[in-house]
Amino acid sequence: MVLSTRIKPTIEIGELFNNRLENYAIIDVRSPSEYLNDNIVTSVNIPLLNDEERKIVGTIYKNDGPFKAKIKALNLIHTRLPEILENIINQSKKEKELIIYCARGGDRSEVIQTLLSLLQIPSVKLHGGYKSYRKSICKFFDLFSLQCITLYGPTGSGKTLILKNLNKEGYFTADLEGCASHKGSSFGYIGEKNFSSITQKKFESKIWYSLYQQNYPKMIFIEGESRRIGKVVIPTKVFFSMSTGIKIYLDMPLKNRVDFIIKEYKPHIYKNEIIKAFNCIEKYIGKTKSLNLLKLLNENRFEEFAELILKTYYDPLYNHSFPPHFDYKLTYNTIEEAVDKLKEIYEKLIK
Repeated sequence: MVLSTRIKPTIEIGELFNNRLENYAIIDVRSPSEYLNDNIVTSVNIPLLNDEERKIVGTIYKNDGPFKAKIKALNLIHTRLPEILENIINQSKKEKELIIYCARGGDRSEVIQTLLSLLQIPSVKLHGGYKSYRKSICKFFDLFSLQCITLYGPTGSGKTLILKNLNKEGYFTADLEGCASHKGSSFGYIGEKNFSSITQKKFESKIWYSLYQQNYPKMIFIEGESRRIGKVVIPTKVFFSMSTGIKIYLDMPLKNRVDFIIKEYKPHIYKNEIIKAFNCIEKYIGKTKSLNLLKLLNENRFEEFAELILKTYYDPLYNHSFPPHFDYKLTYNTIEEAVDKLKEIYEKLIK
């Protein structure tokens, strides 16, 4: 546990960022639904009020004023306070300065900070709370101007895996599909366990944090996407930078793409989910082809299904959506081969 003879009551969000989020134990004392909607990425949620209690207190605040609302809040939480404080104190044992925040840096974080001080546990309140964090994220996207090396290619060409491998080798990347918990196609939510909890604000926080971890690089590899990925929309200036960046077309043989799709979507596990997603696009494919595709699925002929849907739906669809000009076109048989070719292009670009 960190002990200090000087208690610093508040910290600004900019200072928190500059000193690196990972160096702090950050506690979000907002309700679970507030936290789920979006949060400081490295924070831990230890709510002072649950969602129902917050609703009750909010109604009293609106109708009867802040004093009665605070009294009601204390009545609701008094039996849980020892557990709440114990959970926070356990986080403070990580040899990191303890940061507390709520929605606006007001009553909830102040209550916790006061109680911790009575126990001689030093803590710092985030000035402006989550609102100051969100304002900073919005400003980041308003000023976004990174140069993008944008990867385009047909479904199954492994673009997301290529980005992950480039990142492992020390190259700067932004994985928008990973941040959206969605693979980008009509089947993109399948197998993505975090998809149900993704919100627009959380999506933006994840993009920001991935670039923050890389110290805001000047040039990044990124996948070419439509403006919407699943439930979320790419921020305007990020999309503009993608569209105006270095454009690279990636392609691998059809059989390799089919093999990759089978590994990625796991139809032997998610067949029912794939059938459900297919029902949403069959009207664009035509009745005869749709019946044939469903027959292949139901007979567990997954490779044939994947090859046919690529030929009849995804390849024609994406060919019409690609930009008219590419700066580079690469063909490859393996992800490793694609990564090596992209590394060569990157080294030429930065000279």
